Amino acid sequence: MHTWLILASLFGVAFTKAVKPDNHTEGFCDYFGIKIRVGEKYQPPGKCRLEVCEEATYKQGQFHQASSSVICPTSFVKINKDRTNLPPKSTVDKSSLPYPRCCKVEYIFPEHHKVKGVESKEASQSSVSSSSGE
Repeated sequence: MHTWLILASLFGVAFTKAVKPDNHTEGFCDYFGIKIRVGEKYQPPGKCRLEVCEEATYKQGQFHQASSSVICPTSFVKINKDRTNLPPKSTVDKSSLPYPRCCKVEYIFPEHHKVKGVESKEASQSSVSSSSGE
């Protein structure tokens, strides 16, 4: 009887050690081997997004983590007909910039602007003037 009690105690200690987490893991999310503290953000190298650790706890012997990704919003800039608001050309690789400066911007030119499948008056006039060679 004492042997069983000793074996059960040893098994309980070993099982508790196997299930109990290390102190340095609670409060951290694991993102492909990178540890992110709860509430902090991390930008993966070469990616234009943020990984956010929202929760990292042990519940009933199991590790639970909740994280989310913050991605770039869709951003459009309508270019004036006279192109005065056209941005300068850049040779910088935007993927190396910190979020949100790495986000892409789509430019809408008047000659390509369509409303409900029908070209706008500006677009038809510019296509007519450009096709006539003026």
